Amino acid sequence: MLLSAGGCNNLRVSAPPAATLAEPVTETSGPMEQLVSSVRELAGQGQLSQALMLLSQGMQQFGPAPELYVEKGAILERLGDRQEARLAYEAALLRAPSNVAALEALGVLHLQGGRIEPARKLLSHAIELDKSRVRNSNATVDIDPDSPVLAYNGMGIISDSDGEHERAADYFLSALQVAKSAQLYNNLGYSRFLGQNLGGAEWAYRQSLVLDPAYKPAL
Repeated sequence: MLLSAGGCNNLRVSAPPAATLAEPVTETSGPMEQLVSSVRELAGQGQLSQALMLLSQGMQQFGPAPELYVEKGAILERLGDRQEARLAYEAALLRAPSNVAALEALGVLHLQGGRIEPARKLLSHAIELDKSRVRNSNATVDIDPDSPVLAYNGMGIISDSDGEHERAADYFLSALQVAKSAQLYNNLGYSRFLGQNLGGAEWAYRQSLVLDPAYKPAL
């Protein structure tokens, strides 16, 4: 945990199902989408070496596509190789500097390593790019189910570390619009506790336990 002195912010939260499970392959799915779907399916089954092998074959077929580097980084993280994961995310951004998934993943990796400023730059950029995407399709909102939930969570943790607890709570509330989870409600509760909003903190902790009655940080 980044904030550990009497606190319980969680850096990692459960991403929306589409981010961790294979997308259904439809008749209109292109070869790249089918490849990514197969890689995610293998990774979801714990077959990480096979997923990496398939990615390597895909890179030979499609070239060094940034989407494939993001998938490679995610698998390398699960294997515990953060340095190689970082290189994969950086390779994705060299080819596509506005790739929101790569910005988010690399930002979270920096935050896990305690490198606050590069994390802040990457995560805030990911959020702003995503807001532009959403506004281009719907001018009345700036967040949707495809928005980068981990970027919002990470910026909430950074804001708490800055002592900006109301701003942190806003980030966690935005993340909760993307994906409801016990971890996010817990983080929201902690921000409100730090901001002396004890009633709001209790409500958030209770919501965490509604989603997961065994979630220990909220007990």
